[in-house]
Amino acid sequence: MAFVLIATSKQTLHTKTAQDLSSSGVEVRSAANWSGTVMELSNEECRMVLIDTGMSGVETELLLNLTRSLPHSPDIRAIGDTLPAVEGEEVVKRAPQGPQALCKVVLRRIDRGLKRQALEDLKLMGLGDAPFERISRLTQQSLPIRIEGERGTNKEGLARTIHALSEGSKPFIKLDPEQNINIEPDCGTVYIKEVNDWASEQVEELISSATRANCRVIAGSRMAHKESNNVKWASVLISPLRKRPEDLRALTLLYVNRYRRRLGLSRRRVHRSLWALILSYRWYGNSRELEYFIVQVVTSVEGASLSADALPPSVRSLVEPESPVEKLAEGFEVVVESRLREMVNGYKPNTGLGLHKLATNATERALIKLALVKTGGDQQAAAKILGIARNTLRSKIVSLDIETSKNR
Repeated sequence: MAFVLIATSKQTLHTKTAQDLSSSGVEVRSAANWSGTVMELSNEECRMVLIDTGMSGVETELLLNLTRSLPHSPDIRAIGDTLPAVEGEEVVKRAPQGPQALCKVVLRRIDRGLKRQALEDLKLMGLGDAPFERISRLTQQSLPIRIEGERGTNKEGLARTIHALSEGSKPFIKLDPEQNINIEPDCGTVYIKEVNDWASEQVEELISSATRANCRVIAGSRMAHKESNNVKWASVLISPLRKRPEDLRALTLLYVNRYRRRLGLSRRRVHRSLWALILSYRWYGNSRELEYFIVQVVTSVEGASLSADALPPSVRSLVEPESPVEKLAEGFEVVVESRLREMVNGYKPNTGLGLHKLATNATERALIKLALVKTGGDQQAAAKILGIARNTLRSKIVSLDIETSKNR
């Protein structure tokens, strides 16, 4: 994919120039010395070089002659002071000052790297400051990339963005553990949807095959990376939406405007009552869940104001604040895990019932006892609370040897 080369050994100058370009969706590469500049310049995808005149070893005449000899004719622009004139040649043009002017010149010379929607999503994906610059750096290294994030954080979308920036029109191939690993040479990008579902030997074999075939490997994972002596990853973490309230607001407005335009609707305003629902919800499904909700809102509410009162019950229920019971259930797993850890650590195999049976019987027995206490022994009412059939409850009472004071 076409890129702009920033050639400077000064970190502050590189950072400022790269930041000015990052929002334009153009891939940026770097060189900190003359030899690195020449190497990147010879790449047929290099469309423009922004070169620092103060960099050691810069040879202006050779630079101009080299660019003329190349079939892709990269444009040379100076950042910093103007390059010295060469006899019989014009002085290398100075790059425009200011981000807007610089981006305008660059985009005339280079194809835009990402479509507008991909750029909008990338900025609000939860990758921290300067996400495009960060992802651009990832595309320049050869290690397999591991994208970590909760469900619904659009890990595959980020993988496709990295693919677009580094592999262009080459294939994007998704694999699952059941497929035979057969990678064609120079295939582009191989994506593993959930790497933790794979055996470590499969992952190692896949990466080895992809390396031989000159292909990139990107993996998605809901779990934190565990170090491996055989696989080294370049990792990137997507922050969950509930930890980014400022992005929650921006994403809501982005989805509202995106889908009302697709549907040919006039402008829509998010009423404060709907904001209250959106901001009070935890969004465990992250951006994917938010996008689904906004689609339901835009397609079910008429008029310019999207208010909570206008939502159909089925849509409103998607973001109703959690009940006290749901909040208690949220911490239940933590308490249970603490007690189960003692059971697991102290359990010896072949000593009676299996550990799974012991744990589930104890949990069910306690839950049924409490439901019967709450209903005064009324099994029909207890079954309704538990969400099971009455006959199922009766069977469990017998099999778990639960004493009952009332049988009705």
